[in-house]
Formats: sequence, C-alpha cells, structure tokens
Amino acid sequence: MNPKLLKIFVWSLVSLLVMIFAACGSDSSSRGTLQVALTDDVDPSLKEVVISIKEVRAVPNGSENSTDEGLPLIKTFEPSLSVNVLDLAYQQEVLGEALVPAGAYNQVRLILDTNMENEDPVNYVTLQDDSIAALDPDGLALTTPSAQTSGLKILGKFTVRPGEMTAIVLDFDPSKAVHESSQDKWLLKPTGIRIVEIEDVLQNYGAISGSVLPDLESQIIASAVVSVVPVGSDAPIATGLVNPEDGSFRALLPEGSYFLTVDADGFERYTSDPAEPFDVVVGEETDVEPVALVGVAAEPPTLP
Repeated sequence: MNPKLLKIFVWSLVSLLVMIFAACGSDSSSRGTLQVALTDDVDPSLKEVVISIKEVRAVPNGSENSTDEGLPLIKTFEPSLSVNVLDLAYQQEVLGEALVPAGAYNQVRLILDTNMENEDPVNYVTLQDDSIAALDPDGLALTTPSAQTSGLKILGKFTVRPGEMTAIVLDFDPSKAVHESSQDKWLLKPTGIRIVEIEDVLQNYGAISGSVLPDLESQIIASAVVSVVPVGSDAPIATGLVNPEDGSFRALLPEGSYFLTVDADGFERYTSDPAEPFDVVVGEETDVEPVALVGVAAEPPTLP
C-alpha cells in the first residue's frame, strides 16, 4: 500500500467520521460540521519545524478578500498551540471543529503567533546538522509573511454539506514549506501545505463502528475518547471523541487487525482483548459490541 496515501488518510481518522446532524431549525439545511487536522511528511534534513497557532479559519468561495473576523472560525487557542509538525509523521493532530455554513470552500487560514525581537522564537526550525544547530540552539526563526495578520493561506478545494461532518487534513510537506532564502532567512511557505478531503480515498479502506453506552443515569458519555490500535503496536492509528448525540463512533481504516481502547473522565479505561482482534477488510464494515464503561470508585475519606 502506498505509504503516503496511507498517511494522508490515517491522519483524518481521528475524526472517527460520524454523520452529525445540525441543530433544529434553518441550520439543519444550511450548516455542516467542519473538522480540521494537521499532519506532515518527513524531511531527513530537519529535526524540528515548530509553529505556534492562534486561530484556524475557513474561507468560503468568494470570501478570499474578507478579513479574518468575517470568516468562519474553527478554533481559537489561548495560549497559542505550539506544534512540532515533524512529530506528526504517521500521526495527526486535530486542530478543531465547528459548525459552519454549508457550501464550497477554497482555503484554510492559520493565524500564527509572533516571533518577538530579543526573545526565543515561537515559530522556528532546527536542523539535523549539529554544526549548524550549535550556532542557534534555540532554533532558527521562521519568517512567516502575513501569517500573524491575514494568516498562513493554505489553498485547496473542499465542500461542507448540510447536516454532515466534513473532515479535512492540512498535509504539511516540510521539504516544500520550509525554505532557506538567499539572505540566510528561513521562510515558511503555504505552498508546501495542501488540503486533503478524505472522500478522495474512501474506497481504499474498511471501517470499525460501534458505540459507548450511556452511564447509569442514561447520560451520553460525551468525553469518551476511542482509540484504534493495530495489533502488535502500542500507538493508536486513529483516535477521537464519540458522537455527543448518541455515543457512536466510526473509524475508516486500512485493512488489518485492531483492538480498541476507550478513555473517559471518571471511568476506568476499557481495552478490548488484543488476542481477539477486530479484522478490517477493504470495503466492509466491522461492527463492535457496545462498550459499557465502569465508573471509578470514589476515594475513601481520610481519617483525621
């Protein structure tokens, strides 16, 4: 299987790709949920590529000249989210999701924090070459034109459908996004980042689906995080929250054998038996028995 294609798709799995219906009223026919994740390719010459993200916004067709305040907001980070994108090789990081107007989009903007003069940079790169790294152990500051004002403009077409979740991935190629200029400056170029919509590769994967049962008070455990782990590995290939409407989850996966873990505040961790894995076959759905979490016993009071 093409490892690049696998990587692109796996990163979007964190969404667990459920159909989420919008609230009642007119929103149900005019809005959908957009989830944005970040992943990257590898570059053997680089040790770190760190960016500090303040906001994530989507840009509908025809709104390219709008100010950030007029664009659909996906997520605000306070303090800023610092991400070393090189940590995301064969992993992903969800930046956020939001209910946005349905329709065609052609851009995502990342508004970055500012590298302050005489302070350690918050957007920077470090190199594998130790002789160069020794010259600036705190990292080589990345110049990010307009990224602190109008945002780092990442181009790519995708569509948000009414009443559905659309999951996209910002696929970061450091060999193209990070560039050393002739003035010994390091530049971050949005042309090295592309938007991938998962529907382009759905036919190459199978799925695991199931649900986390409500607690004793019949409340959906909305904090439940489901992770899908390949047999023989300790690292999840996909992870994400259940659908807060009904506790359901669904992960689209490469063919293989997997087990599940579920974590939620106030409950013991659930782990399915790795010796009896769930087998995923391309083009088929694997149903999992509903998961009932066990509450964590309260600590006994401390005697004086």
